[in-house]
Amino acid sequence: MSKKMNMEKLLERQAKVLQDKQRIEIQERDIRKRIADEERRIRTHRLCTRGGMLETYLPDPENITNDTVATLLTELFNLPAAKKLVAEIADQSAGTVSSNDSDTNQIAEIPEDPYAGYEIEEPEEDE
Repeated sequence: MSKKMNMEKLLERQAKVLQDKQRIEIQERDIRKRIADEERRIRTHRLCTRGGMLETYLPDPENITNDTVATLLTELFNLPAAKKLVAEIADQSAGTVSSNDSDTNQIAEIPEDPYAGYEIEEPEEDE
């Protein structure tokens, strides 16, 4: 009879371990979901903050299309001064992750007129 009781105890123990494993897997899934939710929240906040920053420079932003903003940003980021500034920012922030600490986010001083000396081509208007 002791072998039968030993087997029953082992089977009970196995069932308990399987329950514990399932509980832990559920906890892990919940934690992964909370991490993904937090990452999404942080990204959404960053996008809204940066979008708000962009809108401060746009006249009447509600009436400007996304395509127009995309064209504007493409043109601005293709200017030599902008490319240089982006390269400096990339060099300085490589390997660092900073939050909203304004001291650590200060990358480079922007000159009063960063585009001085560069000609900006006006787009041709169709008649």
